[in-house]
Amino acid sequence: MTDSPTPSVAELMKQVEGFEQGPNLTAAKALLEYAQYLLDDEQNLTRVGNLSGKAKELLRARCLELLGASEANPETE
Repeated sequence: MTDSPTPSVAELMKQVEGFEQGPNLTAAKALLEYAQYLLDDEQNLTRVGNLSGKAKELLRARCLELLGASEANPETE
């Protein structure tokens, strides 16, 4: 076992062949930031620390917005 530090997400992404910076990665980063924002507010959490139903709806709406998908698109289900 080595004592090297855990690689960052950016370093790991560089190791994945064909994975490039693009609109989907930008959307993914924005979604992660929004999810963190929701998780940081205790009012968005259930008693055990999961996102509440309302917070899940907000995150889903943001996902659809950033990915340009519509609710009627079966691929988003």
